[in-house]
Amino acid sequence: MYTLIVFGNASQSIIAQIAISQEELLTDLLTLLQKYHIPIASSCMGEGICKKCILNGGQLACKTNIKDLISSAEGHDLSIKITLDYL
Repeated sequence: MYTLIVFGNASQSIIAQIAISQEELLTDLLTLLQKYHIPIASSCMGEGICKKCILNGGQLACKTNIKDLISSAEGHDLSIKITLDYL
């Protein structure tokens, strides 16, 4: 099982740690963060137009799914960290 660590750049702290279920692997990050009540900006409702859901300095949460993050993670780390600048 993977753990998503949500780090707030403004607060310099961990905002949440979310255990990712098998069903959530194909979920986009915007939907997942909203599900767990993590504040994430989005005025286009996930269409990728407003570009307010930026994380990790450039990725769009609405266009990035958990499986993509896992495949880009280094080594066999079961923790995936994302950073939201405004939290």
